[in-house]
Amino acid sequence: MEPPINNPEVTSPNGENPLETKRSSLLNLFIIFVLVVLVVWSGVMFWQNRSLKAEEADLAATVQRLDSQVGESESKATLATKKEFLATKAAERVYWTNVLKRLFETNPQSAEVDKRLVTYQALSGSREGNISISVKTRSGAADPYTDTAVLLREFGRRAFYKDLFIPNISSVFDQVGQELLTYTLNLKYAVTEDPVNTLIEKTELTGAVTTPDPNIDTTLDEQITDVARQLRSRDVPLTPANEQ
Repeated sequence: MEPPINNPEVTSPNGENPLETKRSSLLNLFIIFVLVVLVVWSGVMFWQNRSLKAEEADLAATVQRLDSQVGESESKATLATKKEFLATKAAERVYWTNVLKRLFETNPQSAEVDKRLVTYQALSGSREGNISISVKTRSGAADPYTDTAVLLREFGRRAFYKDLFIPNISSVFDQVGQELLTYTLNLKYAVTEDPVNTLIEKTELTGAVTTPDPNIDTTLDEQITDVARQLRSRDVPLTPANEQ
């Protein structure tokens, strides 16, 4: 029997196969490489995940801040709209206490007796400032037409009134044969832009602004007489004497 032949390419001195050893080394290197790659990849993924969460938190904070700003802007816009609405309503308001005071102050005092020239029997008004007054001349008046002309002039001299006219006049005679006039006086209450008048209007006071201008002649001049003549002839609607 022949002895075994030792092949150094197949068998190592210690009996190991070199090919197997080489394969094992390569496999170990591959495994180590894969592990390193996995560790690096895991680190990268962990860092990216952390960055994404941080960005998500920043975006959430930004959205919340923007929502807060939008809500604040809407609140400011709503408040501004409410203020504008209230300001508009305040500007449209008519202070009727003030209006009534001025209406009665405009009714002149009679020079003959301690009475007003005419009597306001009824009064109506609208929010737009349109006023309608039912007027009756006083009993015992020497000339109710002249009294009416004086009344028109007094209204025409105030800046608070405009668009005065009398659509019609009716006359009756009392038991002693004196003529009485009844008519409707239409006008528009106009608040002037003067700061003093505006202040007085808001505080519902009356004062110097309702006092006639002392530079205007208050006597029964030719214009008053002319208006009285128109009243007698029923030449209406009429305008204040100072506008004739």
